[in-house]
Amino acid sequence: MASYQVLIQTADPKSREHNVLSRIDLLKHVNLLKEITQMRIFKFGRHWRLEDICFKPGSLDISNSSIAHALKPTLERLVPCVWISPIDCFF
Repeated sequence: MASYQVLIQTADPKSREHNVLSRIDLLKHVNLLKEITQMRIFKFGRHWRLEDICFKPGSLDISNSSIAHALKPTLERLVPCVWISPIDCFF
């Protein structure tokens, strides 16, 4: 069992625009996502990364001769991550 994690961003109330789609707020969102994906912690005697608790279906089956093969790494990054956390053990 797994759960979906949702990151909700709201506009900065100090901003004149109050618009989450402003350049500044979108950059804040990108930087936060980068920070989350680069985060490393040490727990239970080992180092953990987001990839360690993120389940993704198997890799895409794209033929080496396909023009789409060059895009395979990018396409695989677009596949959403299902985060599995200890709380999922109780549901």
